[in-house]
Amino acid sequence: SVRGENTPEIAILLPFSATGIEGARSLEFYRGFLMGAEKFSKDNIPCRIFAYDEGDSGSSLTPTLDKIRQNNVQAVIGPVYPGHLKSLADFARSERVRMIVPFYSRAEQVNTNPYVYLINTPKKFEQEYMSDLFVCTFKKTTIALMRFSGGNEYSFVSYLKNRLLALGYPVTEFSADASTEQMLAACKSETGIVVVPDASDAASQAVALRKVASLRAANPTSAIRLVGYSSWLAQENLKPQMNACDTYVYTDNFYNKYDAATRQFEADYAAWFHTSPQDVSPRMGLLGYDAAQHILTGIAKWGKDFSTQ
Repeated sequence: SVRGENTPEIAILLPFSATGIEGARSLEFYRGFLMGAEKFSKDNIPCRIFAYDEGDSGSSLTPTLDKIRQNNVQAVIGPVYPGHLKSLADFARSERVRMIVPFYSRAEQVNTNPYVYLINTPKKFEQEYMSDLFVCTFKKTTIALMRFSGGNEYSFVSYLKNRLLALGYPVTEFSADASTEQMLAACKSETGIVVVPDASDAASQAVALRKVASLRAANPTSAIRLVGYSSWLAQENLKPQMNACDTYVYTDNFYNKYDAATRQFEADYAAWFHTSPQDVSPRMGLLGYDAAQHILTGIAKWGKDFSTQ
């Protein structure tokens, strides 16, 4: 049969044969993508998915790219290994097909090659989006920056500080080892306080929760909130303290195990593949499923103009 312009045909190029984390996550992403493709085909039109093994990080992609070229696909999802980015990006440009990098966020080709796309947001843009959301969420309240020695979120918090000062927010700072009295002196406000630590590791999370809890107890009439990070969601034992501190968490992915759709996906995954999804963040199967829904629907609706929509 002759393929219509908007009939999705996708190649997936991932290291399926690799042992360890690369192979396991690639396989689960692919499985989720297949489930998303099956759902898309039921609701829309047929699609075709071609799977290719990327090989190891030192292997040549030339033989595989020759096979992909013969199938005349509209998009290639991959690679995983940074060493393969250039050859696949060159192929995407010459063949005018989309190259969608699923995991790696530092593919510089996205800045110069219009056929390269990233699923995982680069750090620069993530900071912009997080600060945009921060400003939308917290209106003209006092922002208190909790400074840790060598905090791993120093870059983001500094970017946020400059953005808030430019917008006229009152910004104060205190050290993570400050006493309750020192924190109270730094956090005088009639409009409420939002505490933002500049570290996101587990030890800093525990410290931030203790400090904010003591600040709230010492100043019960003031609205005091805490801002945290995606990694904080992994600390199940600290969720009661997070709730007690009125914690807001910024994350580029969210896994809600209590959601009915999530439960159905995991039941279907177990039925299809006789195993459970990995307990990782992001959830690889769900990431593949969501990617399939977005990419296949976009190509079916917009064809070659998908990237401009």
